[in-house]
Amino acid sequence: MLKQGNSLGSRSIPPAFNWIVDPLVLNPFLYYDGSENVTTAGGAVSAWAQVTAGTNQLSRTFAQGTASLQPDNATEKSVDFDGTDDKLAFDVAVAQAGVLIVGTSNGCFAFEVNSQSVDEITALGWETGYFIDLDLFAMVLLPATVTDREIAGVIQYFVDVKGATRNPTGSLYNYWRNRTDILIPKFDAIDFSGVSDVSTSAMNCFGQSGLISFPSISWAGLSGWDVGYMFYYCTDLASFEAPTDTSGVTVLVSTFAGCSSLTSMPVFDTSNVTNFGSCWFNCSLTSFPEFDVSSGTNFDHTWYNNNFTAFPNLTYNDSSAIVFSNAWNSCSSLTSFPASDLSKGTNFYRSWYNCTGLTSFPSAAEGLDVSNGTTFWEAWYHCTALTSFPSDVDLSGGTNFKNAWNDCTALTSFPALDLSAGTNFFAAWYECQSMTSFLATDLSGGLDFYAAWYDCRALTSFPALALSSGTNFGYAWYGCTAMTSFLATGLDSGTSFIFAWNGCSALTSFPALDLSSGNDFENAWQGCTAMTEFGSCTFSDDAVVLDFQYAWQSSGLTSFPSDVDLSRGTGFLAAWHSTEIVNFPALDLSNSTKFEYAFAENSDMTSWGACTMTLGRKFRRAWFQNRSLATFPSGVFDSWSPASVDDKCFEEAWTDCDSLTATSVENILNSLATAGVAAPSSGVDITIDYDAGTGTPSVASAVSTLKGLSPAWTITLNGVAQ
Repeated sequence: MLKQGNSLGSRSIPPAFNWIVDPLVLNPFLYYDGSENVTTAGGAVSAWAQVTAGTNQLSRTFAQGTASLQPDNATEKSVDFDGTDDKLAFDVAVAQAGVLIVGTSNGCFAFEVNSQSVDEITALGWETGYFIDLDLFAMVLLPATVTDREIAGVIQYFVDVKGATRNPTGSLYNYWRNRTDILIPKFDAIDFSGVSDVSTSAMNCFGQSGLISFPSISWAGLSGWDVGYMFYYCTDLASFEAPTDTSGVTVLVSTFAGCSSLTSMPVFDTSNVTNFGSCWFNCSLTSFPEFDVSSGTNFDHTWYNNNFTAFPNLTYNDSSAIVFSNAWNSCSSLTSFPASDLSKGTNFYRSWYNCTGLTSFPSAAEGLDVSNGTTFWEAWYHCTALTSFPSDVDLSGGTNFKNAWNDCTALTSFPALDLSAGTNFFAAWYECQSMTSFLATDLSGGLDFYAAWYDCRALTSFPALALSSGTNFGYAWYGCTAMTSFLATGLDSGTSFIFAWNGCSALTSFPALDLSSGNDFENAWQGCTAMTEFGSCTFSDDAVVLDFQYAWQSSGLTSFPSDVDLSRGTGFLAAWHSTEIVNFPALDLSNSTKFEYAFAENSDMTSWGACTMTLGRKFRRAWFQNRSLATFPSGVFDSWSPASVDDKCFEEAWTDCDSLTATSVENILNSLATAGVAAPSSGVDITIDYDAGTGTPSVASAVSTLKGLSPAWTITLNGVAQ
């Protein structure tokens, strides 16, 4: 048997001469030879024992009792795995660190491995769910103290004596995927220049493995996607040496994605790479070298979530459209960004999203060019340290600004930029809480302004911008607590104004705007506590659904215009609840079914006009605790004819209306008796409190009529059942 040497036989020759090395002389922990100690039945391998070795040898044997999982030994030189599910199991799992070398039909591979427990193997070592069609000629686990030259000698032995193939060719796809036992490749004796496969990522072979470092190897022969996903989520990889001969590679998609221990990256030739998508995604790079990215057209997620504080001014493609979506997303340590020529960039979706350390953004005068950008969706979202934005950046071609500056909480003003091509401004300046002025010049193309200026609590006024194309203004100015005036025009195309000005507590008046396309004003002016005047806005006169629930609740209104047409309103739940209106006008509310709490707790209200409420189904607490209300007009319910009435229809409707006159009580009950609408199935009480000092209401006939209906009403006056 050869010990160390070449064709000279067993004569011992120092490893320095690079002759073959029989692994037996290195006192292995494990040593399996495909031509020895293999138990077969019809060529299928049921057991495989080791070659007897030295004092380090672990007493382990392979076995496979399931016929369909058995590799074969037809040549009697190797154990051949089918690439579908063939595997062998140790009789006792092995947990031994060292250097593992396998000699296969497509390469000899050596790795430093850890002591992770290994129970089953394929031709490449530990089986982790990925099966490769390979013949295994020999496998040896050596002490970690072996030298690189000795490793090279063992590989030469596997090739010359055992018949293994030295250098791999074709695709190595999934070869070592999920192999968390491997730490450091020992590839000095291997040539990878024959590896290439147009149908797969030929070198997508180390994904989610335990690699801690990787040596320089040649990428000659690799092209296209061959190195895509090569080190995908090798989270322990901390050292990477630059490969050579990389000019054929055009795709680096996710090559180093998830290598969270990688803090630096050597430069290698990327001049022909067009797709850098997610290449350094979720690494921990503290700086980035000046790679040649001049052919790149896709930088989607390329530098996502890295640790660099500065970024080089790279030269980008100047002839083809470029995608920069998520390119620098979550680079939270980045304090500045270079004035780069990004003029071919079209998609800037989340480009600088969550760059929380970015205090400024370069100007066009400094050289920044994003003039061809169309998508700026969430581009600067959560850049919480950004205090200003340049006034000369050309965003005129942008169409999508959804969440673009959302949560830029330190931004003090927004410049006079032309955003006229923009259609989507959904939450664009959401929670820009330090922004005192907004100077954008043209938003006339905007369709969606939902929550656009939500919680811009320092904004003192809103300019006279025409928002004539806008349809969705839900929550648009919600919580702008410092805004004293609102000058925007052209809201006549708006359909939704839900919570639009809710909580604008400094707004003193609201202009008479055309809101005729609107169908939902739920909570629209709720909490505008300083708003004493409301202009005669134009609302729809033909809407099928027109909701005003909570619309002016808790506002500061002292009056309400009598000429506002609310006749198509379908819901006024708590609409004027808790305002300061003194005299409520007689409005046409004939299309509404909901009046619960509609006029309640208005302590200053002394009179209430004869509103038309023909279809009302529920008036529970409608005038509750209006303690100053003395006069309730006659005939309000004469034409009351709802399709049905809700349970508790008039429960506490006039409770604590301590100033109501006896005549007002008569007006209420006589009108309800005239209507003759029967009570609901439950909650049938009509509750009225009044000023007993104004006399005793004459309501016996009305009470009799109401109690005679089926179902019958009950009537309670000042707590006394009638």
